[in-house]
Amino acid sequence: MDTSQSREVFCADQWFDLTTTPGQGYNAVGYLNNGCSGFLIDANHFVAAGHCFKNGDGTWQPSLRFYPNFHPSRLGGPPHDHVPRGTVTRAVVATRRYLYEGGNDWGIGYVPSWNDTAGIDMTPVQLQDLNYVGLSLVQPGYPRHWFSPDGSISQMVPDWVNCNPPIWTSPLGQPPFGEVTACNRRWQPGRARYNCTVTSTSDASILHNCDVSGGNSGSALLTSAGGQLVAVGVTGGSITQDEVTQWTDSYPPGPQCNTNPFDMARQNYAAGSARFMSAPRFASNVAIANRKDGAAATGVFAADGDAIRVRYRERIGAPPTTSDPFTFWSDLGSISTLGTLTSIAACNQHPRDQRPRVFVLYRLLQYGALYTNTAPFTGPWTSFGLPPGNSSAFDIDANYDPNGRCQVFVVGGNGVAYTRRMTSDTTWSSTWDTVSTGTSSYRRISATYNGGGIMWAAMVNSSGALYSAKYNGSTWSTSGAFMLPISPPDTITDVDFGFNATNGNAVLWLLASDDTLWQREVSNSGSWPWWSNWPTVLYSDVLPPGTTPDLATITASRWLESPTWKPMLFSTDIAGNVYQLTIAGGETGWKSFYSKYIPTAGGY
Repeated sequence: MDTSQSREVFCADQWFDLTTTPGQGYNAVGYLNNGCSGFLIDANHFVAAGHCFKNGDGTWQPSLRFYPNFHPSRLGGPPHDHVPRGTVTRAVVATRRYLYEGGNDWGIGYVPSWNDTAGIDMTPVQLQDLNYVGLSLVQPGYPRHWFSPDGSISQMVPDWVNCNPPIWTSPLGQPPFGEVTACNRRWQPGRARYNCTVTSTSDASILHNCDVSGGNSGSALLTSAGGQLVAVGVTGGSITQDEVTQWTDSYPPGPQCNTNPFDMARQNYAAGSARFMSAPRFASNVAIANRKDGAAATGVFAADGDAIRVRYRERIGAPPTTSDPFTFWSDLGSISTLGTLTSIAACNQHPRDQRPRVFVLYRLLQYGALYTNTAPFTGPWTSFGLPPGNSSAFDIDANYDPNGRCQVFVVGGNGVAYTRRMTSDTTWSSTWDTVSTGTSSYRRISATYNGGGIMWAAMVNSSGALYSAKYNGSTWSTSGAFMLPISPPDTITDVDFGFNATNGNAVLWLLASDDTLWQREVSNSGSWPWWSNWPTVLYSDVLPPGTTPDLATITASRWLESPTWKPMLFSTDIAGNVYQLTIAGGETGWKSFYSKYIPTAGGY
């Protein structure tokens, strides 16, 4: 629920109520049933403050519903309320920690379908990276507290019954059928504050003097650009820590408002749109390769299954080091307007061109396709073709071959593992080779070159069994069952090859259905020591011990910044969030991968 105690209300309050037909920009604004505000950014996604999706311990809030353009006049009385609404089934957030500060208090909620929206204008608002000191703002949302334009409290009432401690707030309204009222759930019309500006900005973190009180968490910051209202940020809270509307014992008792909207010690903060406008709305998987310019710097590619687009972040620096920051997520183009993206893989093209090539699996109903593109990703994504006889695929991977050229691996829709290699720096083989024989039920694949002309492939079948195959320089060996750890998990969720922290040997990682990780190293001689367990949890300073993030995929690699070897892991969870941990640092906590800087101990 929205329980933020960080907010600032200014006395010179100028606002207007949102009607049932508020017009462009405002019609995207809505109300969460936990008391937060939010705004639509496409037909099925809305932005709100990150803490609106999480409990105080970082776990997900259950039973969230979003009411776009909520207005009490839409209530028809139970059980026939015709109020536009949708159930929030998942969300991606900047951090699972319970933070208000800076620009990391944002999240994107997903509503798969809507109810009672006939005749309602739900046009989403466009996101735009635009913020500078003095930029004029409008902030529509659902605040629980407001002052009249003359600074009086005539629009508020004291609530001793629902609020502890009691506060001055708006009267309780009638909730839609199935909802409840509470201190933070007033069910009143939305309001827009319009005489406010950006007062400071840094790294797409905004300070502003629009009123922020309970309920404003998730409010859009709108400004006029190109003849329409666009969203430049989302409000989280305030840099102050007092509840300005709390009941006081002074006479007459009442709240306090700030007479100076430019008091820089008491400003409200927001995450700028640059932080989330291209963030994956559902990351199906991520892949690692060099930076777009070919430098030895980490580039992270994500398959956004909801937006059907490829997203990208890269390490900044010349030359880069592992202490340099990342860019925010950017967009590398769309694959289609229908369907979804299910997997992504990347590799550097060849020794004479270290820029990345990316492969992505697309799926529409029972059909699929493999697309590819190369840096600088200014052209369209083009079909790469699936192995003959396959109209879909389960998984892909890419790595360099013994010649240092990119090689792609695919598990076809028939459950067979295939590979396709480059015959020169500019030419791909016209045929697909079969990696696996003896079974046709594979679902996951990963491959690596381990020196000496030897390549390894690991496959997981539909029953969760692990198989391996070896390439000796001319042919692939018959795949065979690969011994799992003692007391193995019930199901293997994903598999990927990474690297040893000291000697560069390949390490095979298994992600189990209980979120445990297992690793097993292969030496250049081809020997495989026994499995070891790598304990992991979801990093948070307040989460219950042992909490894990319901992982769906794993990507093992290393930070590519030379000359240090720092193996790391990326993962995505079932909600589409991206997490990271650095193996060389001994980390055991998955941390959200949305901040500009890689989180360290005590990070995000």
